[in-house]
Amino acid sequence: YTQYNPTILSMPEPTPPDVIEGPWVVTLENFLTDEECDRLIQLGGEAGYEISRDVGKRNFDGSYDGYKNTRRTSTNAWCADGCFKDNTTQTVLKKIENVTGIPDQNSEFLQLLRYEPGQFYGTHHDYIPHHLERQEGVRILTVFLYLNDGKSCGSSRPLDQSML
Repeated sequence: YTQYNPTILSMPEPTPPDVIEGPWVVTLENFLTDEECDRLIQLGGEAGYEISRDVGKRNFDGSYDGYKNTRRTSTNAWCADGCFKDNTTQTVLKKIENVTGIPDQNSEFLQLLRYEPGQFYGTHHDYIPHHLERQEGVRILTVFLYLNDGKSCGSSRPLDQSML
């Protein structure tokens, strides 16, 4: 994956002098093409963006409620059904699989987030205990794919290295 010019921002010890000790945080440059970014943005619109929600309490049927959280003001769309089957999505998923070494069947659907000016997704963790029961299991890592430069919109908070 050297073609993406990886930069290690954080890693478990032992760490080189210019790297922070902490969880693995690696940036990759030009991981997606402009066309792939544009297509994923289009697919998110087709899937329909809704107010982002956190996982809530368990219902009698085993499903879980969602609830609106003030730390999360974005909208999101899950890349399922037609979005998941799209050739561009499959190409992107294969790239992620090749870089992470984790087969796609052990991943959840892409979650496409949209931020309008002033919106954000505050600091949080991605561990959800009841996901132990899912085929793909709990999230063991998160891959962020930034589909635009973010200069005119909100954001998922940039890496605050003091928090690692």
